[in-house]
Amino acid sequence: MHLPLSVREVVHGFTIGSTATTSRNDTGVLYPGYNADIVVYDQDLYSVPLDKFSKDNPKVLATYIGGRQVNKAANLKSN
Repeated sequence: MHLPLSVREVVHGFTIGSTATTSRNDTGVLYPGYNADIVVYDQDLYSVPLDKFSKDNPKVLATYIGGRQVNKAANLKSN
C-alpha cells in the first residue's frame, strides 16, 4: 500500500528531485548562468490544503522556460 504524497514531496520531486535524474550540473537552482524553468503561482503551494488543489487552483501567473517568459496571466501588467 502506498500513502499519498504530501505537497512538499510533490514539489520536491518536480524541482530538486528531477534535477537529480540528469547528469547536468547547470540546473536545480535559481542562479545567474544556470538554466531554469519556473512556474509562478498566485499563492504559496505549501499553504494550499490538499483538498483545494484543482486544475484552477492555485492559478498560474507566469511560466518561464530557459529564463524567458513564455506565458503570463491575462490580468498581469508587464514590467
